[in-house]
Amino acid sequence: MTGALFVDDQLTVEKCAAKCAGFKYFALEYQKECFCGSDPLGSGSTKVSQLESKYNCGGDKSQSCGGDLHLHLWEFGVASVPETSPEASYNREG
Repeated sequence: MTGALFVDDQLTVEKCAAKCAGFKYFALEYQKECFCGSDPLGSGSTKVSQLESKYNCGGDKSQSCGGDLHLHLWEFGVASVPETSPEASYNREG
């Protein structure tokens, strides 16, 4: 994803969504990385099972925050609030 990157050891889905306000998509990876963008993913990325996203968020252990080269991708809803579950999980192009 291109747009913005934020790193927060106490990351949550809500924090990432707030940082990415104004973008169409946001994604979480590596437990503490938050990506924002207007285009979801690069052409080399492939959809994978959400079970492959093995890291819990640093700020809320009940939330999933991606994995090694695995993004939990979200798309903002009409009211600029994330949907109740991730749009999908993706193995991103390294």
